[in-house]
Amino acid sequence: MDEMKEHRVARESLIQVYEHCPRRPYLELVVPPDCAEVTAAVFTTVSRDQGWAGDSISYTWFEVTLRRPGGRADVGTIRVQHNRAGNPEFFEQKTRLDVEKSGPRIKAWLRLLRPGDVIQLVPKAVYRCWVNIIQRASIEIEYRENTALAELGEPSPPLNYAGHTVYPPLNYEAQEIRVLVVEAGEPDAEIKAQFEHVSLRGSDTQISKFDALSYCWGEPTAQTDITLMTGENQESTLPISPSVKRAIRRLRKPDAPLYIWIDAVCINQADLEERANQVALMGRIYSRANEVHVWLDEEILGLAGAFRLIRDVYNCKHRVCPGGDQCQCLGTKHFLTTNDLDTIRTATKDNPTFGYVYGVFDRHRDAEYFDAATVEAAGGHGNLNLAYILETFFHHPWFQRVWVVQEAILAPKTTLHSASEAIDWSEVLLVNEVTSSVEFASSASNLRMRNSMPSVWKTLVHAHQKRTDRDDEKTSPLTILQVFLAALDMKATDPRDKLYALLPFGRETGLGDIPPALKPDYNKPLARVLADFTRWWITEYNSLDILSLIHRHPARAWRRTLCDEDPAVSSPVAFPTWAIGIEGYSQWSNMTLGERFPSLTFRASGDTHPDQTLLDSRGDDNLELALTGWRLGSIVALGHPPKALVRSHTDNNDSDSLNLIFHRIFDPSGRTGEWMLLGIFDAHVDAHYGYLYTSEQMQYVLRPTEGGMKYERHEANDLPGCVEKCFFVMEDGRRGLCPWTAREGDVVVILKGGNVPYLLRLVEGEPDKYVLVGECFVQGVMQGEVVQEGMRGGEVFLLK
Repeated sequence: MDEMKEHRVARESLIQVYEHCPRRPYLELVVPPDCAEVTAAVFTTVSRDQGWAGDSISYTWFEVTLRRPGGRADVGTIRVQHNRAGNPEFFEQKTRLDVEKSGPRIKAWLRLLRPGDVIQLVPKAVYRCWVNIIQRASIEIEYRENTALAELGEPSPPLNYAGHTVYPPLNYEAQEIRVLVVEAGEPDAEIKAQFEHVSLRGSDTQISKFDALSYCWGEPTAQTDITLMTGENQESTLPISPSVKRAIRRLRKPDAPLYIWIDAVCINQADLEERANQVALMGRIYSRANEVHVWLDEEILGLAGAFRLIRDVYNCKHRVCPGGDQCQCLGTKHFLTTNDLDTIRTATKDNPTFGYVYGVFDRHRDAEYFDAATVEAAGGHGNLNLAYILETFFHHPWFQRVWVVQEAILAPKTTLHSASEAIDWSEVLLVNEVTSSVEFASSASNLRMRNSMPSVWKTLVHAHQKRTDRDDEKTSPLTILQVFLAALDMKATDPRDKLYALLPFGRETGLGDIPPALKPDYNKPLARVLADFTRWWITEYNSLDILSLIHRHPARAWRRTLCDEDPAVSSPVAFPTWAIGIEGYSQWSNMTLGERFPSLTFRASGDTHPDQTLLDSRGDDNLELALTGWRLGSIVALGHPPKALVRSHTDNNDSDSLNLIFHRIFDPSGRTGEWMLLGIFDAHVDAHYGYLYTSEQMQYVLRPTEGGMKYERHEANDLPGCVEKCFFVMEDGRRGLCPWTAREGDVVVILKGGNVPYLLRLVEGEPDKYVLVGECFVQGVMQGEVVQEGMRGGEVFLLK
């Protein structure tokens, strides 16, 4: 029997958050493994803003976000509290989210919480001089305990196909797939279907026409059945998800069979060999499908209003329909008439596309065209918010699943469905182009919302259009590594699919000629998949640049962005430490020395290249990487950067300038460029110093001198308090900058084929093996000076 329990975490620590501080949760709570359902969440904060802004609105607040394990889709961000503007006294605020009393958006958010989800309370501030000052906070959840809860973790496919005998074998040589042939019928009639084999070899005219379904698999335990005809008058049952069943009911025809390919249905998920074979064909399947139907289901509040909004915005720009009573279009009807659209276009002629979205929204709102569910999800009557409607749409889990990228982009025609609503993919792309613009995202009403698809959609849509517009389709502007990095924000139930699902878009893999090391193989553990990918890239490009990309992982970034109590801070780094990983954020991919300085050319190892013999010598199953290089020495002192280094600014592109490197790598926001510009740095210093000052805020600054090293305390008014210890000195006096995870005693090396130096750390108990800490900057070695000085030979470093 389920029982009610409580779980609470609290923190008391005085901190200040400015607009350009790295985004860091103040507090985190992990949903316990025995949780069956979260019924309430309570957030308590004691905080204030800077205390001088009079009666204006405070631009400091708190957000609740989730860090979800495995392939779980994001469930959105909730704003819970604003500070009182101009109030110099700390005050307590308490926000309770309750499945019984809260609105539909909050209810849906709570009901989607699962064991292992990390609830984060994040302090926020925007605009110059606004500072969020936090004294203490707590998070408490009330949940229903499930004493019979299954083992924590994300299952692979949601349905169990083991032992199913309805799958006759496929002819891999003929590139066969199974297509589900659904008998004609009315929506509520029983679903009867059978499989038909289709070969993808040959021309389009020789291939039987079929559609394909793109959708989210939904809850792993949810299951229903359809009737499968397996022979003459013989029937069997086939397990499918309820979402797929609803999609089939909506898509099937009353007078003709429906030919449709559905990955979870048409692939025997229990057969790993078949699964790998079909995954390799995915690009051909979706590009050969007559139409791809994107099923967003029919139980998401507010989707109908978003569909209607998007359809009229597209019509406002392209005029494909007279609208109103004259609309004869399939799917979602065009509500606004030509006269309505003319009025909107006239009123927004100075800013047409941006204005179309708001113009259409205003007309829909004033005419009360939004359905009740949309109104409730978007703020309620009298408080309808455009950003909420768009967030409801673009925050749908479908947009975050890595597999659906190729399903939508490669298809000749893509249609999105929700219940009886339907719109074309091109309409979604137009609205996404508008809402992903800086102008739209930075407007006050949209500042806190995510109003567009994850960035990978825009990247790959443009890349695919460039590729198909060329006469030579063998040319793709993106390598498979660039595609992989662009999609880091996406989710996959099977983590190996974070690579496999993207193979059709890579320059080296896009035509199906996949290198052996990258071919889908579900018998390989994830560590092997990522190690093979990394080793293949080093060999293919004769460079070690890929090693630096470990810094897009939150626990291994140059800047510290994790909560102080986050387990990832103290947990051992997963092996292999040198392999690229699937965790992280696409926007962090350029936060490496090579990417942050495109106008500079680092060549720490000179003209050397990785030793290919060593790369090949470890064997296919080995997760260690052997590289040749030179040991420069160890870090003997580590601290905050000196005041002179931080406060002085240079405009030149001197590749040996510690100052230049510091200001670009440690740019607080990670995206504003040189953070000294326009007084950002001074405002940032003031934000950390002007309202709080305690002895605990004194920073340990390292100041090397000619005769050795000198250490002194340095007051917080000279440096922003969110800058980590990143300045180091080696035995020979060389100085450098390093990621926040570096420690005294770490070894600085130059590896053959590496354009930058690397930090290694000895593995405890294994004196001849190292973990890769990351890249670093060392003054006086970045142009290969030490190699040119006569360093020859070198030693072999074995990376775990």
